[in-house]
Amino acid sequence: MEISKSSYVRYRCCPKILYLSLYHPEAASPLGAVDQKRIADGIAVGDLAKKSFEVDIDTSEGLDSVDKAVQIQRTAEALKAGDIKVAEASFRVDSLYCAVDILVKKGDDYHIYEVKAATSMDEIYYFDTAFQSYVLQKCGLHVASVNLVLLNSSYIRHGELDLSSLFRIVPMDQEKKFQAAFAEIPAVLGRLEKDLLRAKDASYIGNQCKGCSFYEYCHAYLPSPNVLDLNGVRRGHDVLAEGIVTFEDAKKAGGWNKRQQVQIDSYLNGIPLIVDKKAVRQFLNGLTYPIYHLDFETFQSPIPPFDETSPYQQIPFQYSLHIQLSPRGEIIHKGYLGRTLDCRRELAESLCENIPMGAMAMAYNATFEKMVLSYLAKIYPDLSEHLLDIKAHMVDLFLPFKRGDDYRLAMGGSNSIKAVLPACCLDDPELDYHALPVVHNGSEAMEIYPRLVEAKGEEQDRIYDGLWAYCRLDTLAMVKVLNTLYEDCKE
Repeated sequence: MEISKSSYVRYRCCPKILYLSLYHPEAASPLGAVDQKRIADGIAVGDLAKKSFEVDIDTSEGLDSVDKAVQIQRTAEALKAGDIKVAEASFRVDSLYCAVDILVKKGDDYHIYEVKAATSMDEIYYFDTAFQSYVLQKCGLHVASVNLVLLNSSYIRHGELDLSSLFRIVPMDQEKKFQAAFAEIPAVLGRLEKDLLRAKDASYIGNQCKGCSFYEYCHAYLPSPNVLDLNGVRRGHDVLAEGIVTFEDAKKAGGWNKRQQVQIDSYLNGIPLIVDKKAVRQFLNGLTYPIYHLDFETFQSPIPPFDETSPYQQIPFQYSLHIQLSPRGEIIHKGYLGRTLDCRRELAESLCENIPMGAMAMAYNATFEKMVLSYLAKIYPDLSEHLLDIKAHMVDLFLPFKRGDDYRLAMGGSNSIKAVLPACCLDDPELDYHALPVVHNGSEAMEIYPRLVEAKGEEQDRIYDGLWAYCRLDTLAMVKVLNTLYEDCKE
């Protein structure tokens, strides 16, 4: 079988990933909005890196899809010239194949540059770059250096993009982990096909499984619920390896935090609601009204789109605000949603108009809202006092659920508003995220906003109304959940 760079990296992560991707690709979970955006981001960053390096030839140019034979031929012809920079330089030797993002030839020396749409290192990058160096050396080329091209998280855009500052180069071949990854390639290749045959029936589940598209397939044999379903369980696969699988096992083992313990007790004893009334009352007694329930929507881009942004900066474009005048009392809704990509100033001004200084703001998992407020305060000094005052007076509705003070069996292992809301407010059609017409979660909101900016007429109105309905539901959910806490504390 041909072993490509991607198949080699898959194998190094987990033999079963390679087996399933080759023979049972249908077992993978379908790509969601986040996955599709990640792919698009990778392509955009790769194109920008080619521009930064001023490549002479791109072997993929004009091709609708990867054509290995054509790209290998184009690479061979390009390298007959003198010094040259080649994008997607492609090589095949024996049963090995790789395409180098950017290959720089200087005399008889070859310099590999692998581009990643990331700001930090990942262990798999050592396997990735080592394999490329191995293949090129087997082709008889002198690999003088192997480098990783990452986005510079410290870069802040001012004016035109400064590509020399946007990217940072990491010399990989100087690191011991790279050298070890390179040295073990022959032994790994020697056992790969044998391991692939065993992978059909073997189980490789472990802490590396997080985020894998085959997660559900490989974990289907476990009972439901199991220890991995516990809220916030750390290194849950290590716990599984100790023989702690079911909630009964977890109960016997002990050592869980309050939130995890109430989840176990609720399930094993069939208790639909467990409330620590003293703790919840203490939280409620600290509230002052009116309360301004606040939720932001943001988008990210690996390439900073305008001034005062960095790679993957959380850029706000919308907020929803439900003002609750008294406990379980009247509510007023306000909000803001931009129609231009950079609407930060208007959003910040609107926020200051709608939330007076000294008022109590509330968010669900407020760390995110506080981060956005700090960012806006930094880029708009004239509004910073007001914005930081909102941040200083913010309370987190997430806390009673995170601590396990208020738990419903229907929440399972999640404390997210999407899990807490239906558990607290059963059968309320007004609170059904699935019934929303356009946007159903934050990932979809992040992905669709740039399309709103580019859309015209009815299509723009459709997206606008969909975003407005989604963000409004997030803060209405907070009102409903807070009201439920009052109900749960009644004698």
